[in-house]
Amino acid sequence: MDLRALRHYLQTHSIEQGFLVYAISCGITLLPWQFQECIRVIKNPATLWRWGRGMSKTFLCALLATYFAIRFLKVCYLVPSAKQFDQALEYFESNPYIDKRGRDRKIAPKNWYYVGGKKLIHIDLVSINSVNSGRFNVVIYDEMAQLVYLPKKEALVPKSYGMLKAMYPTRRFYTSTPLIGSLFQKQEFDLQKQAKEDGKPLDAYVSFRNFENTENPYLDIKAIIKEKDELDRLGLFWLWEQENLAKWVVPGGTVFTNIYFEESTRWNGGTGYETTHVGVDFHGAFGQVVVEFFYDPSLPQEIYVTGESRHPQQDNSKIDLSWLSTYAPGIRKAVEGGVGREGQGGFNDGYARLARGYGCSVIPSDAATRSRTLLKALGMSIHIDESITPNLADDIRKAVWDSNKIYLLKDSAHPNHYLDAFLVGIGGIGSGDVYNVSSDTSEYQGDYITALKLLQRKNR
Repeated sequence: MDLRALRHYLQTHSIEQGFLVYAISCGITLLPWQFQECIRVIKNPATLWRWGRGMSKTFLCALLATYFAIRFLKVCYLVPSAKQFDQALEYFESNPYIDKRGRDRKIAPKNWYYVGGKKLIHIDLVSINSVNSGRFNVVIYDEMAQLVYLPKKEALVPKSYGMLKAMYPTRRFYTSTPLIGSLFQKQEFDLQKQAKEDGKPLDAYVSFRNFENTENPYLDIKAIIKEKDELDRLGLFWLWEQENLAKWVVPGGTVFTNIYFEESTRWNGGTGYETTHVGVDFHGAFGQVVVEFFYDPSLPQEIYVTGESRHPQQDNSKIDLSWLSTYAPGIRKAVEGGVGREGQGGFNDGYARLARGYGCSVIPSDAATRSRTLLKALGMSIHIDESITPNLADDIRKAVWDSNKIYLLKDSAHPNHYLDAFLVGIGGIGSGDVYNVSSDTSEYQGDYITALKLLQRKNR
C-alpha cells in the first residue's frame, strides 16, 4: 500500500483497523497483546511500558513513531545511549514508509527521518539540546531507565514536555526495563499519582509485562531459566528479576536487597492492609518522624508499609506527643530511647518517658539492639508503595554498606530519619513495655558493622 492510500485509510477507518492495516503493510504480524498495547499508546495522552527484556520494546516504539508520522504528527524519539540509538535506526530504516532521503544519512539533516517528503521524526540522545530542538506532537523515551535519577538530569523530562505543541493530540510515551533510582522509576510513580488524582487511569496508563505473564514465542524460555541459575550462583538473582521479571528490586551490594516496590492496590487481593505497627524517630527541630506498617505473626516474613508522616517540633522547650493518642489501642507503637531501661539518662530519655504514657515500647539505641533490628528487617520481605511512603523509599534506596556504619545515605534531604523510624518499628515487633538489652552488650559497643558481624557469627 502506498503512503497516500494508507493515509486515506487511516482517516476513514477506526484506530484499530487503521493500525492493523499499517502493520500488515509493513510486513509485520503483531501478537494480540502487542497490538492492544500499541492501541493504548495511540489513544492515551501518557503511557509507560515497564517490560522485561526481549519483549520487543524498541521495535514497537519505532513502529509507533512512524505510524504517528504517517498521521502528520511530529515525533521526537529520545534514547539514552549510542547503542540504543543504532538499534532504533535499524528498525526505522526497515520501515517502508520512511523516505529514501531519511535513510541516506549523508543527504538528510542529522538525526531526522522524512515521511512523505516532510521532516517528521527526530531521533536523538537525551540531552538539554535535544529537548530544545523543536516542537512536537509526540515524545517517546526508549529505555529510559538508563537515565539515573540525579537533580541535574531530573529537569530533562518535564523540560521535554515543553516540546509538545499546545494542540491535540499530544502524547508522552516511556518504555524500559526497570532500574531502581532511575528517571524511569520516578516517571512511573508520577504517572500513577496523576491517574489517582485525576480519577482517569486511561489518561496515564502503566503497563507491566514479563515472560511469565505474557505469551511471547520469540523468547527462549529455557535460556532464561538457565541464566537464572547462573546469576543465582553469583549472588545476582536480583539482576535476573530486574531484567526478566521487570521488577523494581534493589541491587545487591546495597543494604536492603529484600524490598519490593509495588502498588498497594495489589496487596491482600486488592483490599490493602491496615496499620498494626508504628515506629517513631525523634530528631529535634526536624520533628518526630513516623513510619507505619502492617505485620501479622502468622506471616512472619512479610511487612507491608502503610504510611509515613512528620510532626514538626514547634517549641523546643515543650515536647508534644499528643498525636500518638490518635492511634487505636491495638496498634503497637515503638520509640527509640537510651541504652538500657528507660529512666537511666539515655538518649531521647525525655521523649521516651512521655511516649510510654501513650502506650509506646521503648527500643534502646545501642549498637547491639540496632544490629539485631537490622538483621530482623533483612530477613523479611518488605513491600513498599512509593506513592504512599516516598521518603522511606528514598532512604532505603540510598542505604549502602560503609566501613564505619551500617548504612550511609548519599544526597538525602532527610538523612535516614524515615529509615530510622522504620527500624524502630521493626524493633517493636514482639517487644513488651521496654525492650531490654541483653547482658552481653559490652562486646557490641563498637561500630555497627562490628556488632553485625558478631551477631551473624553467633547465629550460625
